[in-house]
Amino acid sequence: MNDGALLAVQASRLCTVRQARIQLAVVLTFAVLYNAPKFAEVRILLDVDKADNSTWLVPKHTPLGESHLYSVVYCNVFYTLFMLVCNCSSTAESRLTFWTGAELTMGHIL
Repeated sequence: MNDGALLAVQASRLCTVRQARIQLAVVLTFAVLYNAPKFAEVRILLDVDKADNSTWLVPKHTPLGESHLYSVVYCNVFYTLFMLVCNCSSTAESRLTFWTGAELTMGHIL
């Protein structure tokens, strides 16, 4: 049997609704926490042109959005760490799931 067939045999044990909810909650929490500072970067201002009586919504950077330190730390350092943690955790989890499925399948066969 190939590796995919081993996991397919134990799919009902490895892929549960509870496990999917936990994974969704973790991903959603990290996404909200990671993107929360983005909402403080820009403000929307109302710009009125009295010459032709028109109104415009204009995005303007806040002091946080203009900060060089924020740009370096958030956009570079946090992004790199976030991608590193996501990649390593997903790789580790897939290996763990594979080995758990293989052990369960081999134990069932023997």
